[in-house]
Amino acid sequence: MRTNLLRFGLILAGLTLALAACSAGQPSPTADPTPAPTVAPTAVPTVPPTAVPTKVPPTAVPPTATPETGLHVVNFTSYSDSNGDFHVTGEIKNSDKRILSEMELTVVIKDASGKSLLKDKNDKVTDSVTFSPMLSDLAPGETSPFDYFLDGSTGKPDPKSVSVTVTGQHTSDITRASVEIQHAQMVASGSDKYLVSGEIVNKSDKPVEVHDLAAALVDVNGKVLSADYSVNYTISLLPAGNADKRDSSPFYLSVNAPETKPADFKTYLDVQEVEQPDTYKVQIEIANNYFDDQGIFHIVGTVTNKSSETLTLQIVAGLYDKDGIVLDAYSTSSPVNAAPGEVMPFDISSFDNVNNNPDEANRLNHFTVQVDDYFTFPSAIETVALKSSGDKAAKDATAAQWTITGKVSNTTTKALSSEIVMAEVFDAKGKLVAVNYEWITPSGDSLAPGDVSSFKVVVPLEPGIDTTGYTFKTLAKGEVK
Repeated sequence: MRTNLLRFGLILAGLTLALAACSAGQPSPTADPTPAPTVAPTAVPTVPPTAVPTKVPPTAVPPTATPETGLHVVNFTSYSDSNGDFHVTGEIKNSDKRILSEMELTVVIKDASGKSLLKDKNDKVTDSVTFSPMLSDLAPGETSPFDYFLDGSTGKPDPKSVSVTVTGQHTSDITRASVEIQHAQMVASGSDKYLVSGEIVNKSDKPVEVHDLAAALVDVNGKVLSADYSVNYTISLLPAGNADKRDSSPFYLSVNAPETKPADFKTYLDVQEVEQPDTYKVQIEIANNYFDDQGIFHIVGTVTNKSSETLTLQIVAGLYDKDGIVLDAYSTSSPVNAAPGEVMPFDISSFDNVNNNPDEANRLNHFTVQVDDYFTFPSAIETVALKSSGDKAAKDATAAQWTITGKVSNTTTKALSSEIVMAEVFDAKGKLVAVNYEWITPSGDSLAPGDVSSFKVVVPLEPGIDTTGYTFKTLAKGEVK
């Protein structure tokens, strides 16, 4: 459980919008899945009795495998990734009758001479190191992947020396939630990555929190070849059947390509039922979406804080094809805290699968944007409004971008740990079409009152767009040290 984190909610509908401004093509419809045929039972032939011999010669009885009990390692392997780092990856299973947490694994890695390649927190050589699996909690019968990696500069590991054992665990009293993974896919990305995406759907009549999400690439026998976890999803989901579709979330993660081509993938979830959280009223509006001249997809919009608190906000975007398959997802916080009544612009554009990938981009049909209740809460960081001066825009039609420059001053009486300048571009009708921002950090301890800093914000635009009548403005804020 993440007991140190404030957990609050938002009343907010996930927004699903057609990509009217997108040039992405429409994919061919896919056939609806059909149920597997039922196989009728066949009659068992009657075998006539045979005479039993007086003396039966002894027959060797094959040994019977003893079922694993408690928390145990199901399988593991090792491989070197494209950066030369050595990974020990595999899967554990809870065969206990209790829900387990605080699980501890111990790994041993040596070179061919028998020397340990592991180091402790003090950078001293040690025989073994403890680490945790990717899920925090495991109910009876559940499994979790794990991955321990060793920097490639440490030495050359001997795969035969590797061992992984369970060395610790505690029990937990969490309540498991009923959820499903739907509309998932695995896509090869170059030679060193596989991208896994899908949708988490709450089937429970209570709110749930998705505390951990992981995926593994497996061989034909289901053995884990490579694994990783995700942070790109909405943690807090409302009860099943929510009218605003806030009972589901897209997700995305990247997994290292193993040495053996995977036959399939598996997903793993640590999801718990929770009580209805407090809510903060926030409104999201989508203003524009487009691919820039680098093949990067942008979702542009604003989030308005309609509560009485200064909030830290988390928003999650998902990209879908026309059949609802999740192509990509990304989770991000607002660049800076939003004061009561403040409207903050945003640009979401970090999509690993769709960006610079024409085949996947052409499948893009619609997207969603939603606020994550779990990571939206009153902020302890004080932010202050600042003023910019000398703002001007250099309009580069060839590169389909505007470069906005100027100076920002700390007009407050407080020392600032950082400043941010957000540049917004509007069309001739005053509609927001593009956003970007730049952080300014001090060269010393802080930005003192009266300090003046230069800024340059490059705002990508949609290629070929007529920018006649376009305008811009800047919004500057500082975080108090």
